Amino acid sequence: MVYISFAANAQLVPNYISVQARSLPQGRWLVGYNQFKTPVGSNFDSYGKYDAFSEQKKMHLKAQTLIQDDPLRGPALEGLLSSYNVQSSTVLGTYDIYLKGDIAADIFTIGYGISDTLGIYITAPYLKWDMQTAFVFKKSEKMIQLLNQLKQDGQAQAAVDLETGVSAGVVNALQKNGLSSESLNSKSQALGDIQINLKWAKDCQEDLCTSIDPFIILPTANKMNSNTILPIKSGDRRWAVGLGSSSLWSFSKMSSGLSFNIQYPLPGKTEARPPLNTLSTQQSSLFTYDDNVSVKNGLKLNLHADQSLILYKTISFNLGLDYQKKWATEYSGDLLSSDDYAKISDESEQELTTFIAGLSLNSLDLFLKNKFVIPMQVGLSGQWPLAGINTSADFSVAGNIYFFF
Repeated sequence: MVYISFAANAQLVPNYISVQARSLPQGRWLVGYNQFKTPVGSNFDSYGKYDAFSEQKKMHLKAQTLIQDDPLRGPALEGLLSSYNVQSSTVLGTYDIYLKGDIAADIFTIGYGISDTLGIYITAPYLKWDMQTAFVFKKSEKMIQLLNQLKQDGQAQAAVDLETGVSAGVVNALQKNGLSSESLNSKSQALGDIQINLKWAKDCQEDLCTSIDPFIILPTANKMNSNTILPIKSGDRRWAVGLGSSSLWSFSKMSSGLSFNIQYPLPGKTEARPPLNTLSTQQSSLFTYDDNVSVKNGLKLNLHADQSLILYKTISFNLGLDYQKKWATEYSGDLLSSDDYAKISDESEQELTTFIAGLSLNSLDLFLKNKFVIPMQVGLSGQWPLAGINTSADFSVAGNIYFFF
């Protein structure tokens, strides 16, 4: 399953905005827009190994699956394979799943200063993706030997029928679950989970400020699209509560920030589909969609540190290190097998460490001195995943702009 975490889910996305410990002055507003964009092509697997998506997402095709999922050729193929002593559990080959495309998020923020020490912020992510999926079959040694034997025995047409049946394997499984070949491509957009934060910054000094940040997650994300082969979630669609804290140390030309937050999702209902790297199962179960799954647990932790250096008046160079951890969510239901729910749960555990570098422009000080017409903050950063588990390993770009009034 592909998750997008700027919607409060995982594929984990780092906190690319520099640590903000101060709240808005009383009666002041903030309006912000952030954009995050990343290609999809490589992942960290469940063991932390970096590899192309196709190397991690494979499906074994057993003889039994080929027979059961092909209503036209199934009986003939069963007789053919039986006559050559091919067991139903024999693996005929492997489908490598190739994925390419990109995922982007538009994140909108509005904030208001309730008092000089307390502010409220609402963040709404909107996700967009354009993905293409392809299945490439690679014959096993047993399959190659069988095809050669058929040709030597003068059964060239039988060899052609067998290869045709294999080629149609994925299409048959799609059709069996009400999907079409068009489901291999997914181009869509969806609302993510909305987050509401309070920021309480008491006794802030000129050189040091610390805030306490309680927050709540609203289950506003759209449902997973059940008509595509690639299950993409724009959010958990679960209520969640959390608590964070930020500290910012300011010097003459530099500032250092530290922040953390922890999020507890409440038990509830959501939807799920077995992960694409499910091995040695009926192919058809891979595309079965369960929209009434019970979920619990899935605690999330985020740690972030950054260093900012003023290069020239309003322009700063920023370096950051971001760590996110998501513990496994427990899935249970009646539609899929217990093994499928266990595999979904296993793949929901995620971890990501990211290095961030970027530039920012902050005109607040100059605006207060009547030397800049608009109070604003603009940033652009690049993000390099260093290590992870069950997350994207692709370089990404993020930008943000804030206006204050």
